[in-house]
Amino acid sequence: MEKLKVHLRLMKSFPKICGVLLFGVSIFMIYFGYLIFLGLASFDVLGFSSRVNYIFCAILMVTSYLLLTGASNSQQDESIYSLDKMNYSYQKNIYVILLIMIIIINLIMACVLIIHDWHNTYFLTHFLQPYLYNLLIPQVICLSIVFILSLFKNHVMHIVMLIIFIFMTSSFSEISWPLKPSFPTDKIYQFIHLPFELFYQNGEWGTDVMYGYQCELSRLWIFIMWGILLLSLYFIKMNWRPLNQSNIYKWGYKILLVLTVGSCFMVYLPESKYRINDAWDGYFYDIRKDRNLTEIKDEKINYKISEYDLTVSIKRMLGVEGKLHLESSIPRKDFILTLYQKYDLKELKSDANMTYQRKGDYIYIQFDQPISQIDLNIEYKGYHPIFYSNAQATMLPGYFSWYPMCGEKQIFITYEIKQLDGYDATEFGYNTLNHIDNAKITLHTDKDYITNLTKKSEHVYQGTSDSISLFDGYIESADYQNIISYLPLNGTLQSKKQYLKDIEDNYLEELEKIEKIFDVSMEKYRAKKIIDVTGDISRNTNIGETAIFDDYIISSYMNIRASILCGIVESSPKKTLLTYAMKWCPVQDNLEKYYQNLINSISNGDNKIDQIKKINAIVDKLGTKRFLHELYEYMFDDTPADDEKFLERMESL
Repeated sequence: MEKLKVHLRLMKSFPKICGVLLFGVSIFMIYFGYLIFLGLASFDVLGFSSRVNYIFCAILMVTSYLLLTGASNSQQDESIYSLDKMNYSYQKNIYVILLIMIIIINLIMACVLIIHDWHNTYFLTHFLQPYLYNLLIPQVICLSIVFILSLFKNHVMHIVMLIIFIFMTSSFSEISWPLKPSFPTDKIYQFIHLPFELFYQNGEWGTDVMYGYQCELSRLWIFIMWGILLLSLYFIKMNWRPLNQSNIYKWGYKILLVLTVGSCFMVYLPESKYRINDAWDGYFYDIRKDRNLTEIKDEKINYKISEYDLTVSIKRMLGVEGKLHLESSIPRKDFILTLYQKYDLKELKSDANMTYQRKGDYIYIQFDQPISQIDLNIEYKGYHPIFYSNAQATMLPGYFSWYPMCGEKQIFITYEIKQLDGYDATEFGYNTLNHIDNAKITLHTDKDYITNLTKKSEHVYQGTSDSISLFDGYIESADYQNIISYLPLNGTLQSKKQYLKDIEDNYLEELEKIEKIFDVSMEKYRAKKIIDVTGDISRNTNIGETAIFDDYIISSYMNIRASILCGIVESSPKKTLLTYAMKWCPVQDNLEKYYQNLINSISNGDNKIDQIKKINAIVDKLGTKRFLHELYEYMFDDTPADDEKFLERMESL
């Protein structure tokens, strides 16, 4: 303790450096306190703090390096050595002092987060790992790197290395590649950059409440790699005389270096990560795959998968193996399955002679002889940039082909709505109309998930449905009337029961409004289960906010509150101006106000357009309620999407 006091007094001989360090600490703490003052949930406070942690660490590294090398630069190192007869005593003690400072700061912040959200027991149960991964551990590693560098004499080289490290770990190094380069420059850079991902990545994006913070296995191995590497360098540099002739010294650092290489290898193993960016292979991957379509296909096929028996294992990525029972009403040789193209198909076979070819999202199967039914054994693994699947969290909605679907399904759609005033509105996102024929489904999983299926035993789910949805992460199972999930991480002062009640009350209220406005029965919707998921299911898209299946609905709490009508409209294959206007026109009790909002949405305020006059004339003739009823029926009937023909039919009534 006395030695620490001596070195602490020595630190005071560098007042400017200490001042900058204390200034950085103060700014970081003030920013943290300001977030608390704003009343943000601890989940959000931790997120914002994680994003600025790099700035704090950069200041910490620069000032700490100057402090740790200060004795040598001021020619005081010999005097210090004569004091306690230990090599690098000053560096080691200053390192301990700074480490204690960091620990105290983080203890204060952690206690404040706990007190601030004391009511949210779920957050308190799970906040330790995200806190360590995104705040404390990066700070300790950065300080330790500076400490190791200070032990070596070549300060010029170390300053260069420090600058490179600070740059490589910064958000500036998160280069976006909107277009695929002719030479794989992006992949090479990403390969080099991966071990430097100490801090929260893509920090300009808000944190997904279901995914939580970036606590993937690869980040753990990054921390382990740096820890072992720094320990190896320290072991080599110390060159302890009692050990330097022993086998411990001869083999110890070699073993540590081998472990460093091994942990680095673990860092590079493929893994599903939720990293939102606009790179060609990132968030807008599917948009850039030339999947733009002008219409949604309504494919008619005479075959189906009537039974799924799948074993799902999700660790670093999705892994699926199992059996599909394929049936056809007419014996045939050729079949087409849809499976997202980035899932690596390891095996597809049956008892009959068959071949298959994969092109993009589609698997073309050819049998030697016509078959009416057969079992297919399948195995595949992989991940999607947005619909994540790892040990931390899973978001696999039933409309996404993470499991095989019959026919050529359109995974991602983009289309334009021709406005009456010449302005074209673009709709794009993942196709929520992708369902399967009702099938018997059995899922064997490696842990519990939120799903549309019924839990039959530990990690076994069964049911008959038109889709398979699988969710995991910071999401809880809920048994509240029609609501089967709960997202507690970001926390509110509401109780779990009140949170779930609000969802259901808002949902039922919206259904009543729709009944009143369109004069239709919504009973089939009242019976559906609701899976409350993260809003990121449709982040930066205007399709996919709500997905409606035969027996359940996927939607976020906020989307249910906004308007369930959006999801109902999206469940219609018709994508026309009239239905587009319905989607973005909020439901309200006043029939006439709703109609006027609908007209304004169509015309953008230009009431002199001929088509608007035509609609108004029809309403004058039939009445507002009748017209809206017919519009609703038109949205779901079997006629082709043609607004003009619909209006002509209305005129003839």
